[in-house]
Amino acid sequence: MGLPEEDGVFDDRSVRAVAVQRTVAVIAYPRISNLDEFQPLKNVPGVRLQWVRSPSELAGLQPSDWIILPGSKATTSDLAWLRAQGLDRAVAEHAGRGGAVLGICGGLQMLGEALIDTDGIDGNGPGLGLLPLVTVFDPLKTVRHTTSSFPGSPPRPHGQTPAPPPPPPPKIGPRLRLAPPGSCGCQR
Repeated sequence: MGLPEEDGVFDDRSVRAVAVQRTVAVIAYPRISNLDEFQPLKNVPGVRLQWVRSPSELAGLQPSDWIILPGSKATTSDLAWLRAQGLDRAVAEHAGRGGAVLGICGGLQMLGEALIDTDGIDGNGPGLGLLPLVTVFDPLKTVRHTTSSFPGSPPRPHGQTPAPPPPPPPKIGPRLRLAPPGSCGCQR
């Protein structure tokens, strides 16, 4: 129908019949959010987008392949589901082999050491322990427009020493905070 997949309908045609150079495996937990953010990957030559619901679907991934833990509408519940499926072990094994694991929003929170919810809204629990961070949920959700910039420059081709590029332009967009003003919501 041409509608975005947004929050619950998977397009199984995302497995393409072309030479695959990299698989991007997106964990499809029950309360996944913003599915349409991954749709452009279906159009990248050599990339296979795969929606994953069991460890067997991650078998055979190479270290050059990616696993993405996307956003969730109920992070702690989806993390419990991920563990019940055995996907926690499969994700950790992929990372242990040097494979890339990317967490977006709630997926990033899952990759940390713990999720703490003192108000009992989403629940407490240990994270996957792949990143040294702890998420502390706050009952008030704040969304603000913000500007950020990122240091660094693009890699240079071997043997070339061009003049350094200008600093990257600031990034403009929404900023979501689940922590009180003055705290980052994540602790090291």
